Amino acid sequence: MSHNWGWVADHELDLDGKDQIDIYNGRGFLFESQGPLWLWGSSSEHSMLYNYQFANAANIYAGLMQSETAYMQTNPNSIDAFTPNATWNDPTFEECYVQRCYKTIAVRIYNSSYIYSYGNGLYSFFENYDSACLVTQNCDEKRMVVDQSEGIYLYGYTNVAGEWFVEVDEISGLLVSADDNEAFFGAAVAVLQYP
Repeated sequence: MSHNWGWVADHELDLDGKDQIDIYNGRGFLFESQGPLWLWGSSSEHSMLYNYQFANAANIYAGLMQSETAYMQTNPNSIDAFTPNATWNDPTFEECYVQRCYKTIAVRIYNSSYIYSYGNGLYSFFENYDSACLVTQNCDEKRMVVDQSEGIYLYGYTNVAGEWFVEVDEISGLLVSADDNEAFFGAAVAVLQYP
């Protein structure tokens, strides 16, 4: 799969003014392939639960992915608009205790192995269409979740306005802080390998 852009419209295109609109799409790209699968130059923007999810997947190479959180979130939040479906391994957001946690997960890797990902941008620019959260770089709590997975190799990730870059296995409590990895444009992590 290459050069694909999954865009849920955040503004209309046909009328003068290009007014913001709210369109609710539950999920972005869901990959369940055992591979090999190559993703190159893709973008998934403005879905409610996640933009990219690798569930029960293996042997995947993903390069140059781009993700943006739904601009209207958290009004409504991810689970106000869509009930998580266990059949599709949807995130439940049960670990969330603050409102900005209930937002689009940019990339979720669940029960997967040997996922190789290079050069990706994970962006969150708004809280209910207000960009004030960019100043404090906390438009949402986390950009990426790795859960019950092994052989995860992430290289060259950029994160804008997510407080935590990645959460690895809720139980282990491994969090990679965006503040500790601040770069010129957002936070940047050169390498994350797990385990």
